[in-house]
Amino acid sequence: MNDFGSILTAWEQKHSYSEDIIAKCFDDTDNGDAQAAVHKIAARRLPVEDELDLHAMKLEEALSAVDRFLRQSAANGKRKVLIVHGKGNHDGSSGLLRTEVRKFLEKHELAGETGIPKRGEGGDGATWVAVRQRSR
Repeated sequence: MNDFGSILTAWEQKHSYSEDIIAKCFDDTDNGDAQAAVHKIAARRLPVEDELDLHAMKLEEALSAVDRFLRQSAANGKRKVLIVHGKGNHDGSSGLLRTEVRKFLEKHELAGETGIPKRGEGGDGATWVAVRQRSR
């Protein structure tokens, strides 16, 4: 009969990703849709290591703050961060900051995979980002 420790170890080996796969989600190369899906799943499982709140910022100020935040996060070895931009107006008619921040992240050299966190972690009012590490 197996003890709980060996059962847990077997489960973790079956349900976790190797460091190689997780590291690939921070790569600059894209080798197809299947790998992109695996990278996104691996990035989603990483814990958020830092957070930036953009509430009350104007667009230019917010984008500048996001750039600084990503550069600092990469320099400090952070792998996944959360950017809280809000959903826009409460009537749902405008989400300019949300839209522009997400566009900015798509083009940023240090932004890897991105996604919308679970509702309790910010939901549509935030975006998580896998931070690419600079090659040295």
